[in-house]
Amino acid sequence: MVNGLSSLRYWFKRSMVFVRRFTHSRGFGIQSPSAYRFDREVINAHRPYDAYAALQLAFPHEGRLTLKLARLYFRVAHATQARQWALCTHRNDVYRAYIEAGCHAAIFVNGDEESELDKVAASDVLVTTMEDDRWPMCEAFVSSAHECSMLIIEGIYASKKTKKRWKKLVNDERTGVVFDLYDCGIIFFDHTKSKQVYIINF
Repeated sequence: MVNGLSSLRYWFKRSMVFVRRFTHSRGFGIQSPSAYRFDREVINAHRPYDAYAALQLAFPHEGRLTLKLARLYFRVAHATQARQWALCTHRNDVYRAYIEAGCHAAIFVNGDEESELDKVAASDVLVTTMEDDRWPMCEAFVSSAHECSMLIIEGIYASKKTKKRWKKLVNDERTGVVFDLYDCGIIFFDHTKSKQVYIINF
C-alpha cells in the first residue's frame, strides 16, 4: 500500500509539472541549434538504448525519479564522452553504473569526501545536490569550470533555499547556457554561446 501511495504521489506531481511546462515540450521555442539538439537528442531522447534493460535489472528497487535521472546521465555520458565525473548525490552507486555504461572511459571522483575537493573542481562534470554540506563542492567546481565543463544539480526546486541557490547560479556571470528540467538543472560554461535559460518539459 505504501508503494502504491508513493507511486500515486509521483504521478500526480509529474502530471502537475507536465501541465505547467507543456508549452516547453519537444524543443518548442529554442532558437539555438545546439541547444535544440541537446534537448531533442540528449535530454528528451526516447531511443530505447540496449543498456537500459540490463541496468534496470541491476537496480530493481530504485524509484522512478532515480531511474529517470540515471538514464539522463547515461545519455549525457554517451553524447559527450566526458572523462572525469564527480558524484555528490544520494545515489552515487546507481548513477556511476549508468554513466559507465554511456562512457566506458569515464573515471569518478567521490564528491562526498572533503579531501577530494581539488579533484571535484578539476572534473569535467559534477552531479550534485544543494544541501549545505555539498554547496562548497559546487562553488569550487564553478570557480574552476572551463568551456567544456557541465554542472548538474538535482532538487533545484526542493525548498526555498535550493531555489535561491539555483537562481544565484543561473545569474552568476561565470555560468553560461542553462537547462531547467525541474527535477534537475544543467549548467554549461561555454561563454562563446549567448547565455540563455531554457525551461524544458522533461
